[in-house]
Amino acid sequence: MEYQSKTLMLKTIKIYYKQSNAVDKIIVLLILVFLVLLILQVAQVDYSFLRLYPEAKSLLKKPWTLLSYAGVHEHFIPLFTNCLILYYFGQLFLDFFKEKQLILYLLLSVVVGGLVYVLVYSVSAAKATYLSGLTVGITGLMAGMLTKIPSYNINLRFIGAVRIWFIFAIWLLLAGLINLGTNTPAVASLLAGALTGFVLTRFFNEGKGLLRMFDTPAKKTPLKVYKNPNQKTKLSHRSQKNIQDEIDRILDKINKTGYDSLTAEEKQFLFNQSKTNGN
Repeated sequence: MEYQSKTLMLKTIKIYYKQSNAVDKIIVLLILVFLVLLILQVAQVDYSFLRLYPEAKSLLKKPWTLLSYAGVHEHFIPLFTNCLILYYFGQLFLDFFKEKQLILYLLLSVVVGGLVYVLVYSVSAAKATYLSGLTVGITGLMAGMLTKIPSYNINLRFIGAVRIWFIFAIWLLLAGLINLGTNTPAVASLLAGALTGFVLTRFFNEGKGLLRMFDTPAKKTPLKVYKNPNQKTKLSHRSQKNIQDEIDRILDKINKTGYDSLTAEEKQFLFNQSKTNGN
């Protein structure tokens, strides 16, 4: 009986893993890491080697901290807040971008924010402790969405429709005030994360440089066809252009009147395209 229960649990976990998207997996990972750190804290085991400290010497000795700090949540409230914002903005992000782009936004914002944190401390006399948590990465993700759909309205319970830029401004203000004075370079890291998200969205919109590999699905090996190859190619390009035109039209509509103004067919079309591009 016990063996069957364990088997059923493993199957359930596998099914959840296959059906969940990148946002769900990241949230689960953050919670698991938090629980592990909690156990280490109770056992009085030092895990400071995962935090990002402001001294350049520390970064040179422990370069992995430029990424590992993002997974370190030492208190429940920051973990809960980050997971909540990541869930809502992450799901919204996947309506317009792919999962690999979401990972890119988070990781690049974390790295750039971490480097700016160390740099600002090195060139100023600002007070600093250490950097931890995914706040910088989430800030980059939010800034990317703000750049993509600046007029988007998010419906909040008991409040109603709120502009995405207003939510982002409140988030940035609160996160900045928490660190101001005691960990001032962290404020600069938040701004660096926001700038990273802004730049990434602009580059993706214009399809520039190396970022194309994250924006364009991998090309499949073409089959050898000898019957009307030119005609088939033209039809394929035409079909792709029609799809992109429809996506652009829907995005323009969202920017003007909000997501809720879309018809059921438009929402389904946008959802289907996000799933297709994410594969």
